[in-house]
Amino acid sequence: MPQLALSLGGPETKQMEFEGTLEIGTGVSAINRHEKLKNLTAYRFNTRESAVVDLDLSFSQVGSVIVYGNPQLRQLRLPSMAPLSLD
Repeated sequence: MPQLALSLGGPETKQMEFEGTLEIGTGVSAINRHEKLKNLTAYRFNTRESAVVDLDLSFSQVGSVIVYGNPQLRQLRLPSMAPLSLD
């Protein structure tokens, strides 16, 4: 199966917000945040059975993170932040 990198944002994108669940699965090997993306928010992030080995979740805010079925995952980095309010 081909391995694909997921790129979030671009040269003109300043903000992205995922109001539902951002989920990656089989075939995704990397997640990259564009350097010009100032605010990246996800209410939920799930990864299941992906090919990611080093997962760097550089969200500005994230409500919950669920990682399952990823036996090759060796490193998970989360930003230090105040929890996202889901009121």
